[in-house]
Amino acid sequence: YQFAILSTQTNAVMSLFAPLVSPLAVNLLAILLLFHLLFANLIFCTQHYGNTKDRNKSYSGQALATFYFSMLGYDLSAINTSLGRLLAGIDTLLQSILMALFVGVVTVESIAGVSSEFDANSLAGYTVAAPGGTHVLEWVEHEGATPYAMPPGTTSCIEALEGGYADACCYPSGTMAELLKGDAGEGLDLVPGSFHEQSVVMYAHESYTDTLADINLALMWLWQNGFIETLQEKWMEAPSAERYLCCGSQFGMTI
Repeated sequence: YQFAILSTQTNAVMSLFAPLVSPLAVNLLAILLLFHLLFANLIFCTQHYGNTKDRNKSYSGQALATFYFSMLGYDLSAINTSLGRLLAGIDTLLQSILMALFVGVVTVESIAGVSSEFDANSLAGYTVAAPGGTHVLEWVEHEGATPYAMPPGTTSCIEALEGGYADACCYPSGTMAELLKGDAGEGLDLVPGSFHEQSVVMYAHESYTDTLADINLALMWLWQNGFIETLQEKWMEAPSAERYLCCGSQFGMTI
C-alpha cells in the first residue's frame, strides 16, 4: 500500500520534470526518489518497530511524512538501530551515485545541445521526407540528413510526421503558387494546431528566380497562422545549382 503511494507521488513529481529534461534523466530522477523514499520507509520501520516498546504502536501518515522530511538530511545520530544506520549509509551512497548520473546526463545534453526542437539552420542528424524520385532527396542527403522517400502531396507529409517516420518535409514545388491554390494557404491542406508539437513542416522550391512574391506570400501565411514562430533567411548551396525553400513549422525557416 505504501509503495503504491510512493509510486503515485513519484509519478506526479516526474510529470513536472518531464518537459525539462530527457527521458533518461527523468528515469534516473524517478529511481532516485523511489529508492530514497523506500529506504526512508525501511529505516522508519527499523527505528520504531525494531524497539519492543514501539511494536504495538500505530503511526499516522503525518508521522511518516515528518520522518521522510527529517531523513532528507540523514542525521545518523537520530537513528538508534545499527540496521537503520546501515540502511541510511547505503541509501546515501546510492543517492550520491544516482544524483551524479543525473547531473552528468543533464550536463552532457546541455553541452551537446540535445533538444526536441528542430534546428532550422541545419538538416544534419534529422530524417527529412521528400517525394521520391526528386532532386530534393539528393539535396537532403547532401545536407547531412537521412532522406525518406514519400508520395507527393501534403497528406503524405502529415502522415510521415505524425507517424514518426520523419522530422521534417521538403517539396520540389514548381512554384509556391501551386501549393497556395485559391486563397492563401488553401492548397496546403494545413490547419493551425493540427500538427503534433514536435512536428516540423518544410517546403522546397526548385527555382528561386520564378516567384519570389509567391514565396513571400507563403511565408507570411505560414507565419500568421502559427506554423513559424520566427523568420530567418539563409541561402544554402545545393546540387545542380538549385535552391530550396524550407520552412520549419515552429522554430524558424531556412532558405
